[in-house]
Amino acid sequence: MKNNRIALLGVPLKKLRNDMNLTQWGLADRCSIDPSYISLLENNMKSPKLSTVFIIAEGLGIKASELVRAIEEYM
Repeated sequence: MKNNRIALLGVPLKKLRNDMNLTQWGLADRCSIDPSYISLLENNMKSPKLSTVFIIAEGLGIKASELVRAIEEYM
């Protein structure tokens, strides 16, 4: 694979979160995830497990496939 696609989660995740007027803390609370982990994801410092992608999508109120689509569109 040429690019690490999941490492490109940061920009789409931040956009979706901001579109919902959520802070990193707010999203983290919805997902029961540490806020610093949301920051690491948004800054492409960490790559989430697939199960975490589903949890974050649920916290955003979208399907995991929509989150993946946002990543693909960003690329």
